[in-house]
Parts: sequence; C-alpha cells; structure tokens
Amino acid sequence: MLIARNLVKKYDYKTIFKDVSFSIEKGQRAALVGPNGIGKTTLLKVLARIEEYNEGSIEIHPGLRILYVPQTLSASGNKTIQTYIYDVAQFEVEAYKIEAMLHGFGMGRISLDTKISDLSGGQKRKVALIATLLTPADLYLFDEPTNDLDIEALVWFEDYLVRKNKTAIIVSHDRIFLDNVTDRIFAFDLKDRTITVTRGKYSNYLVDMEKKEAREKLEYTLQQEEIKRLEGLVKDKQEAAKKGAKWQPNDNDKILRGFKRNRAARSGREAQVFIRRIGRIDRMDQPLEKVSLTIPLDAEQERGSADIEVIKMVTGYETFSTEPITLDIPYGTRIGFVGRNGTGKSTILKTIVGGREPKEGEVVRGQGVRIGNVTQEHDNLSSKDTSLKFLKNNTTFREHEIYNLLKKFGVDEDYIKQPIGILSSGTKTRLLLALFAAQSVNVLVLDEPTNHLDIEAIEALENLLETYEGTVILVTHDRALLEHTKLDKTYMLTKEVDSGMEKTTVKKIKSYTEYVAETEKTAEKLMRII
Repeated sequence: MLIARNLVKKYDYKTIFKDVSFSIEKGQRAALVGPNGIGKTTLLKVLARIEEYNEGSIEIHPGLRILYVPQTLSASGNKTIQTYIYDVAQFEVEAYKIEAMLHGFGMGRISLDTKISDLSGGQKRKVALIATLLTPADLYLFDEPTNDLDIEALVWFEDYLVRKNKTAIIVSHDRIFLDNVTDRIFAFDLKDRTITVTRGKYSNYLVDMEKKEAREKLEYTLQQEEIKRLEGLVKDKQEAAKKGAKWQPNDNDKILRGFKRNRAARSGREAQVFIRRIGRIDRMDQPLEKVSLTIPLDAEQERGSADIEVIKMVTGYETFSTEPITLDIPYGTRIGFVGRNGTGKSTILKTIVGGREPKEGEVVRGQGVRIGNVTQEHDNLSSKDTSLKFLKNNTTFREHEIYNLLKKFGVDEDYIKQPIGILSSGTKTRLLLALFAAQSVNVLVLDEPTNHLDIEAIEALENLLETYEGTVILVTHDRALLEHTKLDKTYMLTKEVDSGMEKTTVKKIKSYTEYVAETEKTAEKLMRII
C-alpha cells in the first residue's frame, strides 16, 4: 500500500529524521514508537502529505486514501451528532451503526439528535474519533488516539481495529493497547534518528531490544579487551626489540650479540604483525549508554496521623451528584477508581484532596497528611510562572538545586526558564512530580497521570509506585499502570439519570480486571452489529 524509501526531514539545520525506510500493507498495523520529541508526529504528517520531506520518496498505490488523526481531534459546532458524522464521513452512515459505535465508546445513552455543543470535552473527542473511524480510508495514521479514552472505550477501539482489519500506523504510549492491536514495530533510534522495523508484539520487541543491547554491550566490551591485549603485546614486542638492538655483551661475544639482535628483529616483526591485526579490526561504536529515568520520591510521615477518612460524602455540581461515599484510607493504602469518562472520578478526587467542598458529609484528613496532586488539566500549575519560579515559590531549594532536581526528572534545561503554559502536558507532569519529590509528599493523588507521558516516563512512574510507601489514590485508563500499582481497593463508578439529574453510584469490586472482563463481553456483543 505504502513504501517509504530513505526519507529525510529537516527544519533549518536540525535533522528530525533521516534514512527512514519501511512499508505497510493492507491489514497491517504498526506501532510507531520512540521518546517524545523525536519526530513521530512529524513523520505521520509527512506520510499524510501535510508536511514536505527533504529527501527520499513515498510510493503509494493509486487511489490510496490516507487519513491522519491528530492528538487534538475534537468535534465542534452546533450540529447534531448524526449530522456531524455524516459531514465528516461524507456519506449517510446507517443510524443503527452510529448508535452501536456510541454505545461501544460509552455514550449509549446519548441521542443522535444531541448537539455537539451540549457534549463534554471527552464526549466531543469520542464523537470525532467515531466519525473518523466511519470515514472510508485505506490507511489510518493515529497520533495518540488513546489519550482521553476510558477503559471501556479503549477495549471497544481495540476490538474495532482488529476485527475490521484496519490498516494503520499508530503512535501511542498505551503498551497493552499496542500489544493487542499492532503486529509490527517502527522504532525510532535516538542516536541516528532513523527507524528499525521488527515484527511481533510490542512486549516482544522490548524483550528483544533488551537482549540486543546486552549483546552489543558484551561484544563491545570483548572487542575492547582484545584490542587492549594486542596493544599490550605490541608494546612488549617493541620494548623487546629496542632493548635487544642496543644490547652489548660484556666479553664482546659476537655470536651472542648476533643472537640477541636477531631476536630483537623478530620481536619487531611480531610487533608489526600485531599492529596490522589491530588495524584490521572492524571497530564497533560504543553502545549508547541508556540511563533510565528514575523518580526519586520518598514519602515522609510527619507527626500526627496521615490517614484520610471519607464519611458519607456527597459531591458534584448542579445537575450531577454522587451517592453518599464512605471510604477508610489509612496511611499507605492504595485505592483506585474506574469507570466511564464523565462518571465523576476527577470530581471525587478533587473533593478528597480539598479542592472542592462536599455537598454533604465530610472528609477528615490527618494533620500529618501532605498531598501531591497530579490533575488531568494541571490546573494546580501557574501558566505564567516559569518552572524555576514555581519551584522557588513552593520549596526551599536554591537555583542550582532546582536545575539538578529537574534534570533528574528528565526536564530539558531549555524549558526551565520558559512559561509553564507553553510546556507539553508530559513536561508539566514531570514538573509536578519533581515538586512532590522536593516536598516528600506522603499522599500521591494521580488523575490520569499517563496522559501525554512517553513510555519511559510511565515506566519510571510504575517503578516509583512499586516502592512508594505513602498513600496512593489513582484514576487511570492505563491498564499496565493499574497492574503495577497493586491496588488494595478498587471502586467502579456507574452513572444513572433520574428526572434530569445525573447520579453516580460507587461500588467496590475485586479488581480492575473484573471491570475489563465485563467491558470485553459488551464490546464483543456490539461488534456483531457492525
């Protein structure tokens, strides 16, 4: 379907990628992976002919329809959902098919006549994605399509792509999604900015890369040892040759002197042999030393209780409220909330941490509680302040200590004196985690923390949660993160509508896998319709 040959993309004098070659055929789905900022989005735009490339070629089958799906995809305007989807897809999609898609994405209670302007931000993004999926295309280029999807929508999206045998190149940080959907990996190399193509699941690719890195490191070490050995022999032979050539016997024995000089000449010849052997060695480049990102966050318990108790708490706003919620959260407990977007997970978290007053009931936070709160929208960050000023205002750190701290969290030095408002969501999350490390927070509240983080940062967060001794309150759609967090208690949120008032119930379940299993059953039934 599409063949890329030796593509090169530059901005002024900066090379974004070079010598990029791969092919994608009908029914194949490739994961495009690499650290943030390496050029994944740029490559997708080049393939979609949104941006030009400097060198190389792109060969496509005649009539191939390519559809680029950006990160910022969202429906807008006052049209109804049905009309909006008709306009985007450019044909009248069967109304029962649209309804099945809405149900699959967790919007089954919403009418096709609902105006786009009446939807929440998350619902607008889902409608835009539905319209995209119903648009006839031969090759989809997805740029972080999973960022704002809840688990129910993720499972449906996975099933849809696989069962409908869609052809796609996908940028995503959701490792389970990539494992379930893709069958090959296009991996950007940080050192030479080209792409390596491998077949198989993403998890297999990671194992293969670890083995490859270990093998290359061993081969490089062995080669260096052999070169040092040969260089040592050269030195010994040259010294022997030099010493033998100057040797003089005490009794002017010409035979012995000749013997010594002949042996010196032989040592000189042997030294030259070893020098030629060294010259023939095809020297390996030193493998790029990969320094894994670590998040140095230790919980510090002050005097006083660090427990949290939620007593018959009702929270919400004018047209929405939760049922009375009672939670016992002793210090060190790990709890998680799952459920569709819009069921009130973020609202509950805000109320627990004190960012919102409950309608009824109360939240009792111990005197020793010190909260670190990562919100989806990063609304606890000042957009006008720089990272440097923000940390100066909220810690006792001096400037050089702040630079060292942010470096540990993978924040580029160029961003430290820039306004927080222009930073990427991933960098903002790293900034907040750096603050929490400086404050040694003992209650970590994470509301979709993996949105816009690259896989390296997500894995660092997982490693942190494996050893963190404080309390963790988590909302996430990242199933791998849920698995690593090892929750003590999991609560599922379900929203019902009664007389125009939305009400959320909170039910304790065995684990998040119970929720995923039920979601998969529902997705399988719906898939038969379309």
